[in-house]
Amino acid sequence: MKRTIVIISKILLIGIFCHNLYSINLSIDYKIIPQSKDIVYSKNKSYILDYTSYISFSENNPELENCAVLLQEYIDQSCGLYIEAYPSDVTFPEERSIYLSIDNQLANGSFKFSIAPEHILIVGSDYNSIVSGVQYFRKLISSQSNLYQNDTQLISINSINNASIKKSSNSPKADFPSAEVHYIPNIENRAFILQNFAPEVDEAYVLKLLDVLSLHGFNVLCCSSTLSNKVYNQAALLGIKILNSPNYISNVVDLKLPISDLFNISDIVDGVIFNYDANNSNLSQILPKLAAIEEIQWSTKADINFVDFCKRLEKIISVYNLNKYSYSDDVFNIQNEVAIDSTNKNTTISLFTYDENPIILSINDEIMHYNEPIILSKSSDISAITARKGIKAKEINFDFDINKATYSCVKCDSTIFSNNIKPNLQNLIDGLKSSSKKSLNQWVEFNADTIEINIDLPETKKISKLSLNSIIDHYNSTSIKKIRILASSNGNNYSEIDLQKVRSPKVNEDGIALYTVKFKSQEARFVKLIIYPQQSNGCNKILIDEIILN
Repeated sequence: MKRTIVIISKILLIGIFCHNLYSINLSIDYKIIPQSKDIVYSKNKSYILDYTSYISFSENNPELENCAVLLQEYIDQSCGLYIEAYPSDVTFPEERSIYLSIDNQLANGSFKFSIAPEHILIVGSDYNSIVSGVQYFRKLISSQSNLYQNDTQLISINSINNASIKKSSNSPKADFPSAEVHYIPNIENRAFILQNFAPEVDEAYVLKLLDVLSLHGFNVLCCSSTLSNKVYNQAALLGIKILNSPNYISNVVDLKLPISDLFNISDIVDGVIFNYDANNSNLSQILPKLAAIEEIQWSTKADINFVDFCKRLEKIISVYNLNKYSYSDDVFNIQNEVAIDSTNKNTTISLFTYDENPIILSINDEIMHYNEPIILSKSSDISAITARKGIKAKEINFDFDINKATYSCVKCDSTIFSNNIKPNLQNLIDGLKSSSKKSLNQWVEFNADTIEINIDLPETKKISKLSLNSIIDHYNSTSIKKIRILASSNGNNYSEIDLQKVRSPKVNEDGIALYTVKFKSQEARFVKLIIYPQQSNGCNKILIDEIILN
């Protein structure tokens, strides 16, 4: 199966590449994250960005000069095209220039990105908005940077309308369709609150964070720690104010929320709180969640759509990849909904991706495109995969195992669950056994010194083996120390089954353990499992996704 799915991956990725190469319009797409207030295209020719382009700005304006240098560096970094940047004594964009200008008549924080065949104009209400315009330009270029770096496959493409990118003889070119793009933020101050941070431990993290915040349209960093002059200078360059306390903020969210939940927030988000962990300061804790906040802070409420956001998110991922910023790819995983029909003894699995990306499925080595929910009624080995440009293909594997416990009735005392919130216990006997922590099935979390699980089998059956599929994660969950099994014919009088000692389970590379206990065969209608977690660092939480009786 593993070999099969690897072959599927290669075929799918090759297919996507060829599709991109010969049929997809390789255009500079202005519809990125966040959505603009307005985009008006014209029928004029495109502006071609190449070695004849240059960046200009008004004389005697050191702030605009800073922005010009930023843009110069971003273009060079993204596509290896170094263009000149110098002041000009004219107050309008000259031919072949990318002209930076300030217009105090614009709404606070807004900027315009105007493209004509002769020039590009980035105009903002102030310095900070000009920086936002420069970051917008950076996203446009970076999202196509992989095309610049492939000079063996794209040279022959010459029939692409709208915008195209190609590289020939080390002279990269980009076509920008003529248009007027206008951005206005919903709020003036967009803050990132950094908590529990010790700058002497990781100042480099803050410098990297400043770039990430500027890229996502934030203009305030709240940090109670004393920062170095280098940090303050870099913040000023990127148009970010550093404050000790966010007194003006009214609506703040915690970045612990899943990215999909951020779109359920009805009000405009003024800021986000992030609790810095010195042992794990990876940017993947906040990316691409900041892109979701940026969408909310800059886009109109009517335009905010999670599916559309996910489709555009790949362009921002290209920027992350270019800058080697780590990010969480959970939003690209295959999602699922499971419906259990105990009467007809089958399980229906619905698969989808947030951005409606195609899914390829393999059931017992039979490969197919996923088009509709799968109804399973016999044991099966299942894999599913989806692939995207620039993002590693996501593969999930799980087993559907019909055994004597499947579709039975399961009961537990609610006090053994975390926060006394009773999960869907049907997950324990739905036939789906996970092979990874982020699989299709849902893990049931128990949190008690002693865990009792009662299973009402539909009828009296002979049993001789118990298996439990569990996660061993020494930070978030623990292993199982002991298991007792009791059997009954009437649900009132139980006798304990003589068990072997619980042996160390087989654990795969994802930390999934399969505990197996064998015993002398005997008949039972009701089975009671008493599980004793192994206390580890004060943790007695265990996670189980399937109970198997044979």
